[in-house]
Amino acid sequence: MDNNKLKEKVLMLLCNIGDIIKSTRDSKKIKISDLSKLSGVSPSVISDLENHKGVMPSIYTLISIANALELPEETFLELIWSNINKKITFDNLPKLEKLKSVLTDYGLPVSCMNRVIDYIDYYVALEQIENNYKVINLIYESELSNGTQYDNIMLDPTLIMETKKNIERIEKIKAGLN
Repeated sequence: MDNNKLKEKVLMLLCNIGDIIKSTRDSKKIKISDLSKLSGVSPSVISDLENHKGVMPSIYTLISIANALELPEETFLELIWSNINKKITFDNLPKLEKLKSVLTDYGLPVSCMNRVIDYIDYYVALEQIENNYKVINLIYESELSNGTQYDNIMLDPTLIMETKKNIERIEKIKAGLN
């Protein structure tokens, strides 16, 4: 991993730590000063963490804060890493994997994922065919209004190939859905 990627990952990790501390503290209606007393961590360190400033805290500091917030250490550390890994990898995923990740986050069972993706793909292909049809229709109307004979109207071959590919895609999807 190059140095810039490492710095980016550390910065995201630091931001994530601060966000988790702040959101948990706010949800439990604990003041920074009270969290400081409970954890033994100075209020300035807690404030810096929540505001994404300062340096990476020690594991001792993290566990002290987690205990003061009544979060099991494993849960706290797991939250930090799971959110970070999701942020980093999500940006590098292909569009289909991003869609699957979002659908999973919204609670779609994995067993239904392929069927939902097929339906999405089906409707995307239908829309592309509809758009191609509109373009083809405009070309025909334009050519006919300019006096071109019906037999001599030329269409963009890539448009025809794209439409054919989308029709085949829809047929495959329909066959799989039945």
